[in-house]
Amino acid sequence: MATNRRIYQTSNLFIGPTPATGYHFLSGTSGYTEYNKIGTKINSHVGSLESTTAANCFTGYNLVEPLHRIQTINHSAAIARTDVNQFGELVAIDRIILEQPTVNLEFSYLSSNLHNERLLGFTVCSGSLISAISGILDKSQLDKNYFIKTVAEGKDVVNYTVNDTTTFSEGIGNGFIASYRAEGSVGNFPTVSVSVQGLNYKVDSNPVNKTVPAVFPTDGTTATTVYTLPSMGTNPTGDAFRGANLAISALRPGDVVVDFGSYGGSTSEIGPKVSDLKIQSYSLGFDLNLVPLQQLGSKYAFSREIDFPVTVNCQFTANVGDLQIGSLVTGVNDDSLFNVGIKIYKPNTTTRNDDNVAIHYMLRSGKLDSIENSANIGENKSTTLSFSSQLGSAESVLKGLFISGLN
Repeated sequence: MATNRRIYQTSNLFIGPTPATGYHFLSGTSGYTEYNKIGTKINSHVGSLESTTAANCFTGYNLVEPLHRIQTINHSAAIARTDVNQFGELVAIDRIILEQPTVNLEFSYLSSNLHNERLLGFTVCSGSLISAISGILDKSQLDKNYFIKTVAEGKDVVNYTVNDTTTFSEGIGNGFIASYRAEGSVGNFPTVSVSVQGLNYKVDSNPVNKTVPAVFPTDGTTATTVYTLPSMGTNPTGDAFRGANLAISALRPGDVVVDFGSYGGSTSEIGPKVSDLKIQSYSLGFDLNLVPLQQLGSKYAFSREIDFPVTVNCQFTANVGDLQIGSLVTGVNDDSLFNVGIKIYKPNTTTRNDDNVAIHYMLRSGKLDSIENSANIGENKSTTLSFSSQLGSAESVLKGLFISGLN
């Protein structure tokens, strides 16, 4: 029978390992393998050699994993064409593709832990501080394949184990993260929005032992490694090396605590008093501007590199309480650095300590960029504080964005 419609229950987003053209299986029963950009294994955990053979696809450890708590999935493809014109003709005599197409993927999810962030390639700190994008900078966590799994009408993807001709995979190959933003507000669950730029779009039915959607960027040839879309449960389980409890359904706005660090009480604090602000919302994120590097002899970029510097922005809106005396000139002369933190605690936590933190975002060496105050009849007086810092390398522990928590 023809499918009348597709709704959210029949689809979910899955993600593969780095590099996108590399192996998507281990032949051992469990394990986790990291690769560098050219496909060389750089860190092997429990598990044996990877394989592309059909037999090991069913008995080995699948490196494709589901993302959880997905709320929206949008994707599109743009093909740029250049007109060929000449005098004597109004219309173009041809429209030629001079550069590779771009596939855009945007998705959002509810924040319940940092499991999705780890799969996306962000560094989740444990103990020592490491930049959130250290793996992206050293290219050990760069391009990945993304898969939208769609099952038969009326079926849930969760706990659905059938892969046949009624199951489809929409693959976005060589996906590079272009932006990341975490947001929260009173009355709403904390969420994360991510945008990805890819190089290819591929649709498969019965996604078992199918070639990955990735291409080799230098010449556009398709990769020959294979993937299989696994089944998924309601909650992420972690892998063999991370056994954290990841069954939190969603984090709550009542468990969000904002710490402005040394900003409160500094000479830069003027106008709304930080210690008496009633925080209404937060927004923290950054954009990675990916510049394609090209050369004569190919219409494909041989590499996509981040355009530096990368600035992370953090913005808070709040209802105003008391005011703090001071002068803007004094604040400008002081020009202090601030470590701004956002902690989201586990639900139903009676003791708010580090053991009960589900997610912790820390913006280190942030600069205060602006203060915007607003007052209207019938509304509470509000203020918007904007901070920014630049993202640093793995060795930079004094500046940038750092994330830690359950993963």
